[in-house]
Amino acid sequence: MGISIGTNRAAIYLRQSRDAAGDGLAVERQRQDCERLAAERGWTVIPGGVLTDNDMSASTGRRRPGYERLLELIDARAVDVVIVWHLDRLTRRLADLVDVIDRTEQASVRIATVAGDLDLSTDAGRLVARILGSVAQGEVERKSARQKRAGRQAAEAGRPPARRAFGFTNGAQHPAEAEAVCELYRLVLAGMTMVAATRWLNERGFTTTTGKRWDRSSARTMLLNPRNAGLRAYHGEVIGPGTWEPIVDEATWRAARELIADPARYRGQGALRWLGGGLFRCHCGARVRVNYSQHGKRVYQCQARSHLSRSAEPVDALIEQTLVDLLRVPGLLAARVAADEQDGVPELRDRAAALRHRLDQVTTDYADGLLTGRQLKAATEKITDELAEVEGQLAEAGRGSRLGSLLAAADPGQAWLDESDLGVRRSALDALVTVTLLPSKPGRAPFDPATVRIERHARG
Repeated sequence: MGISIGTNRAAIYLRQSRDAAGDGLAVERQRQDCERLAAERGWTVIPGGVLTDNDMSASTGRRRPGYERLLELIDARAVDVVIVWHLDRLTRRLADLVDVIDRTEQASVRIATVAGDLDLSTDAGRLVARILGSVAQGEVERKSARQKRAGRQAAEAGRPPARRAFGFTNGAQHPAEAEAVCELYRLVLAGMTMVAATRWLNERGFTTTTGKRWDRSSARTMLLNPRNAGLRAYHGEVIGPGTWEPIVDEATWRAARELIADPARYRGQGALRWLGGGLFRCHCGARVRVNYSQHGKRVYQCQARSHLSRSAEPVDALIEQTLVDLLRVPGLLAARVAADEQDGVPELRDRAAALRHRLDQVTTDYADGLLTGRQLKAATEKITDELAEVEGQLAEAGRGSRLGSLLAAADPGQAWLDESDLGVRRSALDALVTVTLLPSKPGRAPFDPATVRIERHARG
């Protein structure tokens, strides 16, 4: 349908940044005021000329369908006047305002507001519009700063984020979802892959908090969420304990986080394809890596220097037999895991909380002028290194869940041999012994077990 050319064709643009109730009452009030102004001035709103962007911000730069349609009408000279409740309903960014001024000037279109007309075809009108735009952008920037500060303050107080996380609802745990989260941690630590975990969630009818099916990325993100362990994060950084009841303890979460974030889970190659790669030690103290000799034989080599190269197969065979024998000692693995889980875990948690508080404090001291930039950098590096070490100890303390399949087996030694998950086998090995490879005799001397030092851990 064509639109007749005249001097009173009007379009109305309505926008509200936030409509929490979803009832559209704010834009409805704008519509009534704008239509009243059109009637008073004798302007006719063209068919389809009431354009609405409800629950949409004008300061983020995201697409606004109603606004884009309005610009099309202006460019096509399909309207003579645009009616808005206030200029900041149309735009809150100076860049957008400049664009609107250019378009309306070329099309000879006026902008009328319920508060008063703006004639952008005149220097005075454009000056007023720019002043109003600057005020609007300034308010956006002040509002953003207030929101960031309020968000940081809420996080420091340990209050939960406003957005619901899977497993939680209304500040408490969601019974069915929390149970599923707890079970998933157990399964993942026992060797379940993220693909299998995703399938597990979907098969049981669980959806994400937005009602979508789970994929590997969303399942991974959910399990990595520190909120599950009662920890409050801000912009991806854990800054302290939360005020809610955790679904799992911090040690379990850190153990799962270390496992899930391990790149070896997503590689089909590298040192962690084999039992000792990155786990066994060279006699110099460095870790060993897996490599291949000129004859295609798998070897363990020192990562730091080229002074050690040992055939891997006889070493692995010796270690496997040793582990089978150790695991068959009644209660040995259970005692070692229990010692790891209980030995200092509460103290580790308290230490981690204290270190996070110190990080916040040195930042505050810098802001207050009590520390120089160099002092802040030095203090931050020292505290961060110490915190990483404590968090690593917490992750190590939570590995007991991962060894659940071995702990429950009638013959843990055979279960270890049959275990298909290399990570579980390596965790059991690391829990019980330290393996150091010593130099062997040059030439084609037969394998000497004495060149492999196997040290049983004090509590293992």
